[in-house]
Amino acid sequence: MISNTKLLSVGVASLVVGVLGGYFIGDLTHEDSSNNQIIIANRSGIILQAILDTPEMNKDDAQKLIVTPINNVLKSYRDQGFVVLDAAKNEDGHYSIIALPENAKDITNEIKEAIKHVSK
Repeated sequence: MISNTKLLSVGVASLVVGVLGGYFIGDLTHEDSSNNQIIIANRSGIILQAILDTPEMNKDDAQKLIVTPINNVLKSYRDQGFVVLDAAKNEDGHYSIIALPENAKDITNEIKEAIKHVSK
């Protein structure tokens, strides 16, 4: 059985991530939306379908014919300043970020530092 403390910890962590994620996405789209657009792609589904359609394809051919062209498209959009979200949702309904603009800043360490007093 999961303790109430663990459930509370998971709930608080989810809330913090949700609030920060909402703030970050809002901040991205707030000023100049022409440079900070968010687009989606069902990359995982496309790769899976291509591999299922060609079961005889070996790993090297799959890399050359499927993965590299898809990554080139993602890079093209990332280089234009787009944030690309994988259209496949997890069980909680959240998207995964699969490509970011070069100038994207990872603030994970700053967030950890801001709440370091909570962790023991």
